[in-house]
Amino acid sequence: MSLWGKREKEKDDIVGDEGGLGGHPLVMDAKRTFTKRIWSEWRGGLSACFITAVTILSLPEDFLNYYILPLRFELVRLMVPITCFGVMFAANWTEHVLQPPVEPKGIVSFSGKSVFFTVNVIGILLVYYTLSLVGQFCRIYGYENEILTYVTYRFFVHVYSLGMMLSLFYYAGVLGDADERENINRWHLRGVPLARYLHTTHGSSLLCVNLDLIFKNRDLVCSFLPTQEFIILSLHGFGTYYTIWVMLNYSITGYFPYPFMNGMGNPGLCFCFLCIMGGVGACIGVCSSMLISLVKCDEVIEVFKVANLYAIVFGGGGAGGGG
Repeated sequence: MSLWGKREKEKDDIVGDEGGLGGHPLVMDAKRTFTKRIWSEWRGGLSACFITAVTILSLPEDFLNYYILPLRFELVRLMVPITCFGVMFAANWTEHVLQPPVEPKGIVSFSGKSVFFTVNVIGILLVYYTLSLVGQFCRIYGYENEILTYVTYRFFVHVYSLGMMLSLFYYAGVLGDADERENINRWHLRGVPLARYLHTTHGSSLLCVNLDLIFKNRDLVCSFLPTQEFIILSLHGFGTYYTIWVMLNYSITGYFPYPFMNGMGNPGLCFCFLCIMGGVGACIGVCSSMLISLVKCDEVIEVFKVANLYAIVFGGGGAGGGG
């Protein structure tokens, strides 16, 4: 049985309409050995690094001189895209592998985890930063890829908006909800550090998109900066998709993905809330694009130049950067 199939079976065993609390081995394992599980992940990563290092040292000299040694001079430039990719990979790994299946069964019985805004956004960010990292390696070795450059700069504002939306939505709205806090505390009493998982999956996007913003190559960002109309339409398009998916899931299961939405007691109110959130996302996108344009056009604002040390010292870069 595949890992995914195994976890789906575990989910069916543990998760119930009341939260699936009980003495399931997966929950007890989280209670007894959370630290050991984290160490196990780190140990696996360190082992992979060691094997990679040994493999590199055993490669032919010509291969090393052409492919490996150039990385020494680009290490700092690679640090940002590697960090963003690694953080988002960790967020997705936490969401889909480390975190026990704590969702009420009714919510995920039709759509799975795709009904959660978090899963959609961190998945998009992982794809974006994967392409950014690949694009950075291509630039290092002189294989400029126009498609990768276009995608990683044309949609930077969209990624920034979604990342900010995710963290703001969670920390300003969901985390303060009484039902959500009760759910976190309920799992904590049974040994599942749900709060740690949630901070990892919801706080990582805030870190990555702002780190990327600071070190992004401003000239390339501005040269590919979309119009405000395109930003509004595309973000509203994503919001429309998500709203339809949530409402469809509700019509089949009778559940919304977040406790406070179920507490509204009116599907119409939830629909209006989702539409408002789409508008907020579009506003964030427009404001961030205006800020980036201001940095580009107004040479008087030196503070942004100071903040953009990476682009000054290394001639551009950042996640997907370069040039």
